[in-house]
Amino acid sequence: KEEYKVLYFYNEVLKQQVNEKELDIEHLESKLNSDIALVKHHYEDQIDVMKQENAETEQMIQTLMTQLKMGLSQAIGNLNAEKEKNAKLEERIKELEGSA
Repeated sequence: KEEYKVLYFYNEVLKQQVNEKELDIEHLESKLNSDIALVKHHYEDQIDVMKQENAETEQMIQTLMTQLKMGLSQAIGNLNAEKEKNAKLEERIKELEGSA
């Protein structure tokens, strides 16, 4: 009977230790989940910022490309006008040389 009491008491002590360990594990799981959520939120915010910066950069690139195309188009137009003017001048020089 005395041995039974000792075993019963020992069993109760073990149950208490198991309960304490389970509570420790639950606490650690909760902290881990909280830490994971914080890290995830932090990186999601960083990703959102990078996506926004990327979109702004792409918009700037598109604007610069449009300006470059317009500038090139204008330069080509100016060059063609100069070619035409030079051709007329060469034609006039030939006329003058022919009449001289």
